[in-house]
Amino acid sequence: MNLALEATDGARVDSPAFAAGGDSPVFPSRMLFTLLAYSYARGVYSSQDIEEGSRRLADFRYLCAGDHPDTATLRRFRRLHWTELHGVLARLLQLGSGDTETVPSPAVETEAESRLVRAVRIDSLSME
Repeated sequence: MNLALEATDGARVDSPAFAAGGDSPVFPSRMLFTLLAYSYARGVYSSQDIEEGSRRLADFRYLCAGDHPDTATLRRFRRLHWTELHGVLARLLQLGSGDTETVPSPAVETEAESRLVRAVRIDSLSME
């Protein structure tokens, strides 16, 4: 979890808060970056599983600080902040491997992309 928080430190956050739209609640953008990157690094790709984790898993609850982003919010955030999320995830994967270089390697960049694509595919299948 500490590595996820560290990886998020360098993320470009256009707005400190994010809402999926309509009457949906507002969540801190940095928290959403951290939660999604941490989840994908752990191999949890389904937005529904991440939402459930924010309610029942201690590490997810800690990262959410008592907030519980819903599936639609997680999906929309990922879609709108793909590039920045990719950077955070790549940084987290790099830190997790023990590499402290400031620029992720091409292999780490590829792995981050693969995990994001996997999350989209899993979410798409769950919508069918």
